[in-house]
Amino acid sequence: MTTPLTNPPSQWQRTTTRRFLKWLFSWRTARRGLIGVVGLITLLALLYTEENIRGKHAWDTYWRDAEARGENLDFNALIPQPIPDDQNFAATPFIQSWLVRSNYVFRQVWKGDNYDQAETHVRDSRAKPDRHFLDLVGWSRAFDVVRAGKITGSQNFASGKLDLESRAKAAPSVLEGLKTDDAAFAELRAASQRPFSRYPVKYDVDDP
Repeated sequence: MTTPLTNPPSQWQRTTTRRFLKWLFSWRTARRGLIGVVGLITLLALLYTEENIRGKHAWDTYWRDAEARGENLDFNALIPQPIPDDQNFAATPFIQSWLVRSNYVFRQVWKGDNYDQAETHVRDSRAKPDRHFLDLVGWSRAFDVVRAGKITGSQNFASGKLDLESRAKAAPSVLEGLKTDDAAFAELRAASQRPFSRYPVKYDVDDP
């Protein structure tokens, strides 16, 4: 059994709805809508243009004022001049390896030395470590295991022994563990005697 509609739409309502839909989807309405969208886009473009002009004017004014004060805002003027290699701290093989693209992660330069292997195995268990002495005892133990070739991913050698006597006893072993980097430190030490430094950066690109 079909239940009749309690309030069926009247002829006037049906006619009004048809007229509204006809008006809504008519070419005239679409044209008006298109004109409105174009007008809005034009208004936004004018606002952006006005802001760009205002910004450029403000920057030019700041640039002129800075130059009047004797300041130089030209990036090219800040690029260091070429330096002979024998006077350039950065003209050493080790330092230049820092800027090789394959070494974009700085740790790649040191990867594989004793320090790199031991570092993650001397973890402080305190949630918020305060300022304290380095755990040389823990580092000593970690270096010993690294040199023995028995380091594993789950080991933690943090000792918490920060007293002077314990640290003094552990120091020689820590120095021994760092000897894998002696050549790099010797190179840096010798290069530090050079008077100038200019890193091998490509200064002629937008983002050196």
